[in-house]
Amino acid sequence: MGKYPTHIVTPKAAVFNKKNKLLIIKRNAKEIAFPSKWTIPGGKLQEGEDAKEGLKREVKEEVNLDIEIIRPMSVFNFVRPDNISVVGIIYLCRVLNDENTRVDGDEHVDFAWIGKEDVKNYDYIDQDQLNSIFKNIKKQNIQIK
Repeated sequence: MGKYPTHIVTPKAAVFNKKNKLLIIKRNAKEIAFPSKWTIPGGKLQEGEDAKEGLKREVKEEVNLDIEIIRPMSVFNFVRPDNISVVGIIYLCRVLNDENTRVDGDEHVDFAWIGKEDVKNYDYIDQDQLNSIFKNIKKQNIQIK
């Protein structure tokens, strides 16, 4: 393997609060992939890191929240503009306390707690993915409390 990886595994968190609102964050305009787009928290694993522990670390770094991981929801993949393949796993998560939500200011510049009715108001990386998260919650009648 060369200096740079050919693929990245990235756990992502579909974090819901007690009001069943989903946390989304806005990427910095300087990001390589999807600048200024909205996404859910998560990111690259460190070498040898467990996916769930890495996800908890990423969420804490990005939005200052502690989460409980409930279960995996879905898998996605795409190729970044720099030709690195990304495989992602979206986990359904519950926030333990959302009072101190804040973005890191480096990779992300804003956050919002949204309901399904708000999806159309945000320039999200993948609208189908976002709709699928809400559809899964409704289909399985999941209430985050």
